[in-house]
Amino acid sequence: MNKSVITLALIASLFTGTVTAEELSRSVAGRVHQAFELQSNDKNAEAIETLEKVDSSRAFDTSYVQRMLGILYWQEDQMDKAEAALAMSVKTNGLEPEQHIETQRMYADILLSNGKTKQALANYNEVMAQNKTLNVLKADTVQQIWLRIGQANYQMERWKTVLGAVNSYYSAGGKTTVPVLNLRLGAELSLKQWSNALKTTWALRGFEPERESWWTQTINLYLRVGNYSQALATLKQYERAGFELSKTQRA
Repeated sequence: MNKSVITLALIASLFTGTVTAEELSRSVAGRVHQAFELQSNDKNAEAIETLEKVDSSRAFDTSYVQRMLGILYWQEDQMDKAEAALAMSVKTNGLEPEQHIETQRMYADILLSNGKTKQALANYNEVMAQNKTLNVLKADTVQQIWLRIGQANYQMERWKTVLGAVNSYYSAGGKTTVPVLNLRLGAELSLKQWSNALKTTWALRGFEPERESWWTQTINLYLRVGNYSQALATLKQYERAGFELSKTQRA
């Protein structure tokens, strides 16, 4: 997973969380404010130490502080602690619905980056189910989650579900990109959907015409579907583009 994507999501959530600080109990609000000040001055370790001292029986306090800790742990590359803190925040369920769903999404991201694909997928699916009712996630966030669901299912070799996730990504307004096409192509090839794979390979070749593998794959897929004239025509285009088949490929 692209770490920069998680960075933006986590940091944005960290700072937008201040708007509900008035709902915290007075003693906890003081420590949270202190932690924000420390974090803004690049003193994450001290911010973590401040928050780790918080002891409250209120669900909102616990969920809020554990979410902050999860973000700070993540920034410090303490991934196991980040996972545990976000898990506690989600389990306690003390945040407002919009904050809760965003926290669970972050938790799923951490699980996926920690290699816990099945758990990540379960949480992503819960997030999407909640959003059907709440409708609080922005379109680009929904698109990102569908891609994560596709990636998780890809790792589990659930090819039809991968294609379903890609279709949902497009239904949510997602744009065609190389990573999305790669995800779809892998599933189509695994399902032996040669005609669909051919169309996807065309699209990839359009994005990356300099990449030789898209040309050779186009030729191979034309042969798979029995379109020998197009295979030959593509071979000629391939050679005019400056590529040359190896002896193994010619055999």
